[in-house]
This record gives sequence, structure tokens and C-alpha cells, in this order.
Amino acid sequence: GSITSKVAHTDEAFFRAMITREVDTWRLAEFFPAGCLPRLLDVVGRAYGVHFQEVQLPETIPRLLSGWHKSVRIYEVRDGASAGGTGSARTTSGGQRLGYVYLDLFARTSLLGRPRVALAGALMLCRGHTYLSMHLPEPGMGQNKLFNPEEVVAVAHELGHAVHMLCHNGSPQEFDDLPLDVKELPSTLAETIVMQPGTMAQYARHYATGGPPPDSLVRSCQRDVYFFIRYLQCASVSLGLHDEAFFDAQGATPAELRRSAVALWQRYSPVAAHPAFTPLGEDAGLYIGQGANHVAYMLCYLRVDAILHARS
Repeated sequence: GSITSKVAHTDEAFFRAMITREVDTWRLAEFFPAGCLPRLLDVVGRAYGVHFQEVQLPETIPRLLSGWHKSVRIYEVRDGASAGGTGSARTTSGGQRLGYVYLDLFARTSLLGRPRVALAGALMLCRGHTYLSMHLPEPGMGQNKLFNPEEVVAVAHELGHAVHMLCHNGSPQEFDDLPLDVKELPSTLAETIVMQPGTMAQYARHYATGGPPPDSLVRSCQRDVYFFIRYLQCASVSLGLHDEAFFDAQGATPAELRRSAVALWQRYSPVAAHPAFTPLGEDAGLYIGQGANHVAYMLCYLRVDAILHARS
């Protein structure tokens, strides 16, 4: 057999984490305190030629009267780049107002323990008003929030949706009817831009020293071949289970569902899956409802790569 056939699934995950330096993603979180959010907004704004200006600060009386929770950040979005950075007093007031973004960062629960915040995603409330639910873990009492890289990517992704929604001239229903690759391209572009090493240096600052992250640390956290292999595995599972020639969704038992999902995942894995493993507990479980539309996400990554590497 091949050399990889002697490597256990759990060992492969451990070795992959060492090779890809997964621990660096948590070290990088030290450079993403909550204070980096205005700079992140500025990066996304400059990418799309818009400006985010925070309005109705949480402690103001208008906020209490508006009904929005104090953790929701409300931004006015105007056409045109900022002259002094997001949140600065020197703004481009002459740009056309595109609308408002309601950024709800943290998950909240009721007294009964039930979620009060929608699942993560962007929602076009009406023309000119977009709600972004991030559903992120809230920092502990007396602690500062440190975003991990995936949370930074998620915020940038949803901001890309927000700009797209504010520029959309139709109704929310018409926006929802757009092809998935059309809706996901602006968000995929935004998340890819903010993870570029040159871009990250513009908004990442250490929570204690205020210094930028080392270049070696930034580069170790870039998306590499392992990210896309994992993505390909998820796509294989989500698409394969919607293939009637491969899987009978109507008559299959739970055990047959798991076996089919593992077989689809195994196509792009050099090691044999652990007997207790199921890919439905990973990202494929989140994306399985997309079915064939999952191809749209792959198309978006390809288009973003073409945009960023296009020659002038």
C-alpha cells in the first residue's frame, strides 16, 4: 500500500495542524482587538469606493429610543472614499448616501437561554437598510474582544454583502432571487482582500503594544492548498448527496447517509477515515442544503482570483 495508508486519520489531522501552523491563527488574534473594526471597515470601504461612518453611538438617547440593542453598531454608508478614516470627523459628506448598516456582532440569549440573535448572515431589511448578524462569542466580563482570523473574514464577508445590498436598486425579494454566484461574489472578494498580507498590515494592531503583526505570522495564516482541499471535500459531500445516481435520499437510512458522506469525503483524502468520523459534523453539514448551488462558491473564488491577478 501507499505510505499514507499507514497514517491514522487522527494523526493526519495533528500533522496537518503542525505543517499549516494552525496555532498561529490564535496568535494572530492578538492583533485583532475590537479597536481594529474601524480600520477594517475603512479597508472594505476603500475596496468598494464607499465610506462607513458610525452614527447613534450606543450610549446616546436616540439609540435608546430606536429600539436597537446597545451592542449593535449602526453605520451610515456614503458613496466615495473617506478623507480621514472610518469614524473620523473628516468625512466625505458630499457623497451620496447609500443607506445604513446595522452590524450586530455578538450572540445574545434571553433569560430562558433562547437565542435572541439570528444566525450569522446578511439581511436586506428594505432599500437602504441592511442588517448583519455575526453571532460571535461575546468577551467575558472585564475582557477585551479579540477577533480570530476566521471572525475577521466573516465580518468582511458580510460587509461585502451589505455594500451590494445598499447598491441594489430592487426590493429585498428581487435581491434574494439573484443567482447565488452574483450575490456571493462581492462578499467573497471582500473577505479575500482583507486576508492579503499587505492589506492586513493596514488594520491589524496588537491589543497591548499597538504594533503590526510580524510578516512571518501573517503569511503563515494565509489560505493554502489545505484550505482548498478541505473546501473540495465539503463540495464533494454536499454535491454528491444531491446526486440521485449516487445516493437515494428518499429511501436511505441514517447509516447509509453516513457511509455515503464518508465515501464522498474520502475521494479527496489521502488517509482512511476514522470509524467514528462523519463529514456531516464539519463544514459540509452547513453547506449540504445548498445542493448544486455550492458550485457558485467555487466560481466566486475563481473569479476573485482572476480579478485580483488581472493585468492592467
